[in-house]
Amino acid sequence: RALEGLSALHAAGEPVRVIVLSRWDGEVAALRSGFRYARGGTLLTLPAQDQIEAGQLPELLAALDDGCDMAIGRRLPIERTWVDRLQTGVFHWLIRALFGRAFNDLACRVRACRRQVLEEILGHSTQHQFLPLLATERGFEVREVALRVRHPAGEGIGLGSLRLGARLRLLLDAVALYVVLNYIRKPIRFFGAIGLPILALGVLFAGALTFSRFWFGIGMADRPALILAVLLIVLGIQVIVLGLIGEIIIFASGRRMKDYTIDKIL
Repeated sequence: RALEGLSALHAAGEPVRVIVLSRWDGEVAALRSGFRYARGGTLLTLPAQDQIEAGQLPELLAALDDGCDMAIGRRLPIERTWVDRLQTGVFHWLIRALFGRAFNDLACRVRACRRQVLEEILGHSTQHQFLPLLATERGFEVREVALRVRHPAGEGIGLGSLRLGARLRLLLDAVALYVVLNYIRKPIRFFGAIGLPILALGVLFAGALTFSRFWFGIGMADRPALILAVLLIVLGIQVIVLGLIGEIIIFASGRRMKDYTIDKIL
């Protein structure tokens, strides 16, 4: 339906450019393709569904004039079932717990931002819900703007419209994004936090077995705990070595990595 409407505008002589992908690879891929052909300094993204009233768009764009770099819509009011409210609440609680950012409606895809924002964040392969998070992590100011929803009880307004598999993938993507953003330059801290407790537990088991062998004369050859201790020690060392290999890779390619954004030069 969206393609038909855009094609009709193009046929009527409106100055619009319609990009049609050969296959659907997600909204981030569509945004990346559209951004490649966009020429304006302010970019507005809209979903195929009617999530808000069209008359609210000037309020979203006015937030950019007020000093923020990215304005995202927060739909009010929305009539949700208790299941949808529970799922949405858990998702946004996880976002606050992992990233320390308070968002209330990341499922809304009505967003306006400056061109520099998408230049910085569209290179990341992630779901569209996390683009405001990437913008805040890059140092941009992201602001939620309350917008009137067009269909308060319509379908597809929140995370509850997703299937169970899609919800699980969304949660896993949130955890993966947290790990990447916080440990991409220091992988030894992530792998060390996992490997050191495993290694310590293995050494503790091995020490207890050795103590019982020399002080109480208890044999070690036929005890499964000895195998467990050795496995824990080897596993802990392997996990720590993965972090060290990651540090070597980061050191070798660190010059090409950029995790900051220049706001302005005076």
